[in-house]
Amino acid sequence: MVEGYDDLLAGNATELSGVTCPDDETLVVKLSSAYADFPFVASHPALSPVPECAESDVKSFYLAPVGNGPFMMDGKWEDGQEINLKKFDDYYGDKAKIDAIHFQVIKDMETAYKEFQAGNLDVCDVPVAQIDAAKKDRGESKDGYTMGDGEHMLLGAEPSTYYLTCNTTAEPFNNADLRRGISLAINREAICKTIFKGTRTPADGIVPPGIAGYKEGAWEFCAYDVDKANEYLDKVAPAGANGDRGINVTLSYNQDGGHKEIMESIIGDLAKVGVTAVSDTPEWSALLEQYQNFNYQFGRLGWIADYPIMDNFLYPLFHSDSLGGDNRSGYSNPEFDAKVDEARTTVDDEERIAKMREADAMVAADCPVIPVMFYTHTIAGSDRVKHLYVDPQKHADLGTAELA
Repeated sequence: MVEGYDDLLAGNATELSGVTCPDDETLVVKLSSAYADFPFVASHPALSPVPECAESDVKSFYLAPVGNGPFMMDGKWEDGQEINLKKFDDYYGDKAKIDAIHFQVIKDMETAYKEFQAGNLDVCDVPVAQIDAAKKDRGESKDGYTMGDGEHMLLGAEPSTYYLTCNTTAEPFNNADLRRGISLAINREAICKTIFKGTRTPADGIVPPGIAGYKEGAWEFCAYDVDKANEYLDKVAPAGANGDRGINVTLSYNQDGGHKEIMESIIGDLAKVGVTAVSDTPEWSALLEQYQNFNYQFGRLGWIADYPIMDNFLYPLFHSDSLGGDNRSGYSNPEFDAKVDEARTTVDDEERIAKMREADAMVAADCPVIPVMFYTHTIAGSDRVKHLYVDPQKHADLGTAELA
């Protein structure tokens, strides 16, 4: 969206014409078209400033980056093993209160949590099976994001949605009534309560709470209503004497990350309304390729906001410009596209959000994806942690962290 990007991409320019520096302390960005939410984009960590060595010695910078915060690298990033930071004494702002940070790279959450229980880690994600015990043992944080004495369990909401994507380009999921019926048949509350011990929230739309413009119950087909599910599914294939509709679908998902239990619960819900679902469980990389090539029927995905705005859910997941990218459902609606485009250029915040809600209502009616639940933090801290703030996007404010 920056002026000159197309020329740069085509090799007709060596720098972005839309980015200028009139003086040493000013950066001016000119956009190729109006985009009122640009300040949110500019705040993304990927647009943090970097020093010249980031370009002159890319390989070294990758393993030992130079930032502009209160810590600096202590050695280099040992891929798959550890990252160590130490306090940067010459930091221009408020100095860090802790001397150093050790990131232990552990790929398996259960193994990591055992290390935490053994006292070898101060902060760790908690496996689902351990959540109830951790809440009692660690004590819940009042705001969900701040650790302190007796409040070492963070359960704050995240701007993230767990959903099923439907291949709207091919049978049977090119039929909106099938998508609506399946969505109505899923007992989201049971999944959140039984599998996640109440630490996740049933999704009532694609846009989660905490995002400006979130509306409770925005997607009517996210309600759990078996009778209504049967009504919509009857339009596709009436149930036979034994309740079976002859609708056979394939549900694709990766088995790592605890998805198997969730998908099995959904398969059980669908069986109750006469839909037979079978599992397809390729490796994650192969699954993404299936999605990209529309070589699937419906499958599991999650979306974590890059920026906390409605646009960051609606544009990448459903706009026609995003086909071939993150729009894995193949959804394309010119009326929806036009409304999102109009909203993006609307400077007034309330008006822009109102137009985004209109666009959200369009996609809610078409149901190209099936929202299942909203994520929350499940992060525990040790008694050594006196203060730590972890924001909704899981960025830890380590500069203000304190140890007892």
